[in-house]
Amino acid sequence: MEFLKKNWGLLLCVVVFIALMAYQMMQIMKFQKEYADNEHTVEEADKWFKSMNSSGWKVTPNENNVLENAEIAMANKEIAVGHSEEIQRQLVKRYSFTPTLPNNYVQAQEELDRRLSIITDYLLVQNKIQWNCGTPIGGRFYSLAQQAEPIPQSDFPNIFRQLMIYEKLLHHIVGAGVKSIYALEFPRWLVISEESDYTVTPIIISVEADAPTIQNLVNNLSYDPTMLIFIRNMDFTVPASTSPAAEYFDIVLQRRSELDQVLAAKLSAAQGNNDRMGGMGMGMGGGMGMGMGGMDMGMGRNRAMGGGMMDSMSSTSQNIDAAFLVPEDPKRQDYLIFRTPRLIQLNLTLDLLEYKAPES
Repeated sequence: MEFLKKNWGLLLCVVVFIALMAYQMMQIMKFQKEYADNEHTVEEADKWFKSMNSSGWKVTPNENNVLENAEIAMANKEIAVGHSEEIQRQLVKRYSFTPTLPNNYVQAQEELDRRLSIITDYLLVQNKIQWNCGTPIGGRFYSLAQQAEPIPQSDFPNIFRQLMIYEKLLHHIVGAGVKSIYALEFPRWLVISEESDYTVTPIIISVEADAPTIQNLVNNLSYDPTMLIFIRNMDFTVPASTSPAAEYFDIVLQRRSELDQVLAAKLSAAQGNNDRMGGMGMGMGGGMGMGMGGMDMGMGRNRAMGGGMMDSMSSTSQNIDAAFLVPEDPKRQDYLIFRTPRLIQLNLTLDLLEYKAPES
């Protein structure tokens, strides 16, 4: 104890020295492990560079301190970017609407009024269209043409661009043969969704027509060479229909009646053929007894053939009727409206995509 009291400072230095040595040893071991890992990484990288050089790839600068592959890569990138921008310019040229703008708000309202007059004449006079939208033809365009306040010039591009789209859609609707329009509107009006390379304009269309006309309209919208349209939602209704299930049962009964008529005609024709075959049997007999025998054989044969045919046709009728009466998939109930000729109301929600010019 006396030694410790006299040399406690020395002992404290020894303890601190040992602790520092242990810390240093731990650090050395850590650095050795990192060095081994880095050495392995460097060796792998060196192997890769050697393999690239042996394959003929230039991964080191030449005598002019130029990395040849980097230059080639940059040239290829410029070519790829050029092709991409050219494709986008072609898409912009094909799938975008660029209107001619008036010089001031007075000309803007006059132009709106003039084109809405043309649209009204085209719909009501030339094609006898029933406009059932609940608003004047043109909707918000009509309101702009009639309002007392001047139209902001900053809105000219969007207004007249959408007017071009409005006119194009009306020509598609009328051209397909539709005679009754219930809705044609832009639910977000002048607001469009901006994506990186294109814009999205939502559109709602509701019309009434028969099934072939509806099909023509949808096909024409889908294959328009100047409009890129994505059909977001499409549903069908029959305004006069209250019970699709009852309509389906009526259709089944109608088909069964038609099928019975067809089967009756076939049975009548088969019976006529059997009578002719029986007559031939009687004529072939050598005497009365033989003739009667032939007639009996012919009648028996006729009964067998006729009965078999009737059983077969009856079985076929039952099978077809049973097939008709099988309930359809609930997901396909909307398509029951196409089973009989009638007027159908089509409700379409579309997205019109327009490409933007590449940034310079």
